[in-house]
Amino acid sequence: MRNIYLMMRMMLQGTQMSSAFGGIGSARRKRFAGVAAGKQRKLLKQIGIVVALLIYSILIFGSVGKSQAVLFNEGKLAFGEAIINLAFMPLVLSIVMAFMLILNIMYFSNDLELFLVMPVKPGEIVGARLAVSQFSEAMISLVIFLPASLIFCYFSHQSIGRYVEAVISAFLLTTVPVAVFSIIIIIIMRMLCFIKNRERLQMIVNIIFLIGIIVVASLSGMYNSDASTNSATMSTLHGLIAKIPGLNFWAKAIATDNITVKLINWALYIAVTIVLNFIAYECGNLFYFRGALGGAAVSARRMKLSRGKLQRSLRDTTLLKALILRDQRMIMRSPTFILSYVLMNFYVPILFYAIAAIALFKSGESIINIRADIVTFFSSSAGQGWLLPTAVGATGIIGFFMGGVSGLAVSSFSREGKGAYMINAWPVDFKTVVMAKLSLSQIYSSIAWILFLIIPGCILTLPWHIVVIGFISGSMGSLGSNMLGLTIDLFRPRLNWESEIQVTKNNLNSLLEMFISFSGAAIIGVVLYFTTFKYRMGEFPAMLVLIALELIFLGAIGLFLKKATSAGRRNLADSI
Repeated sequence: MRNIYLMMRMMLQGTQMSSAFGGIGSARRKRFAGVAAGKQRKLLKQIGIVVALLIYSILIFGSVGKSQAVLFNEGKLAFGEAIINLAFMPLVLSIVMAFMLILNIMYFSNDLELFLVMPVKPGEIVGARLAVSQFSEAMISLVIFLPASLIFCYFSHQSIGRYVEAVISAFLLTTVPVAVFSIIIIIIMRMLCFIKNRERLQMIVNIIFLIGIIVVASLSGMYNSDASTNSATMSTLHGLIAKIPGLNFWAKAIATDNITVKLINWALYIAVTIVLNFIAYECGNLFYFRGALGGAAVSARRMKLSRGKLQRSLRDTTLLKALILRDQRMIMRSPTFILSYVLMNFYVPILFYAIAAIALFKSGESIINIRADIVTFFSSSAGQGWLLPTAVGATGIIGFFMGGVSGLAVSSFSREGKGAYMINAWPVDFKTVVMAKLSLSQIYSSIAWILFLIIPGCILTLPWHIVVIGFISGSMGSLGSNMLGLTIDLFRPRLNWESEIQVTKNNLNSLLEMFISFSGAAIIGVVLYFTTFKYRMGEFPAMLVLIALELIFLGAIGLFLKKATSAGRRNLADSI
């Protein structure tokens, strides 16, 4: 316990290892006049920050507690319902922030190397970091939940016991989520111990955290602006809390007026908290060092293969696959490339559906009703013969659009930088190199447009022949856009860059590819409008026209790509 306490002090105060383990009293004896005055000023500054934070919390979150007290006095809410309503925001924030906070404290902190060499058990390191995580998450509850609940108790004229319950809830509300997430993260990091680039993983976690904060803020504002939606949300929250292991005991303890039942549920909640933290401690003893050290602690495993297995392995590892994996590793080693090329393929569909979901919630429409309206329209005489060409045109448009947004193909050779001259020395056909880069770009852009269309496909439950034709159309659209980007990059490679930002942000080739891809998507949309909606050529003729148009695009771009491939080696050498 002493080691855990000392490590907690190091993390909370930011002290050095020598001052923490060399004796706490030794630092106190070095009290010169200037040092004491500086500490006093620092203490006064900290007190001022705390007082300002308390005033802000009382003014902002206290109004929420007062509004709940008004509903309680009018008989519209019970005490337990009001407290659970007030716990909505700290619970959501603790869940959203838990992964980022626990990962940063346990695995991404700057003092990680200091703790790993200490003569302590892994569980003690996890215990100290878990305690700091619990403290950090408890601050959220103390800042948001405690002022609101105390002001609610004051204006609703509650007894002293209710005040005590509110204070205990503020301290223990986030303990169960933090313990559960700590166990999950320790296990996940043990499974991901082969990842050497921890900065990349940290960047991904931070991006997910920011997206979660934006979504939660948008949904919270929408719910608070609509009384009916707010009540439905709170009822859903009550049901969710009642089903979460551990939190259900807290909800039952808050909701009941029976003293015996209340004490039993509080005891069960505290017992669950202790058990979960103990499990996290034991998981730390088992898995923490491997997860914290990463690939450096993982020894290479050599498997003795038979002659047949060895030949089969060599045959499967083709040259094209090796080049694709090489390009993939180069992208994954750079956080800038991941953010600009990989995550963009996931971010755009997620952002689109988040905006669509918010608009859907604001309109009050149901997905079931929208699906019924769409099915009814395409089954009626007005929409007869529109479904197949619409599916082909929409998938082609989204394929062109996501291929242009990705930007992976248009930087295929520019990412190599000044080292691109080495490609000319490879004993590999240049067409194979081009095919490998095109294949990787096609994989990522295909994931993007499939994510774009998977939800509408699941909602509408389209026939299989429409799904297959739509998949072919979307693949041709994304392939055409990627071939276009690769052609532009071969004709105009940008190899003289000093930082990766210049490749991703200051590259006019990306804008050129995006403009042409969007123009191709617009042409498909115009042809779809005239063949299907305006002149009603019929289901199969309109579909054939759209497929023929995409094939024409692919053929034209393929001719330019063939010419660019033949001149590719020379252009790479001349651009350095």
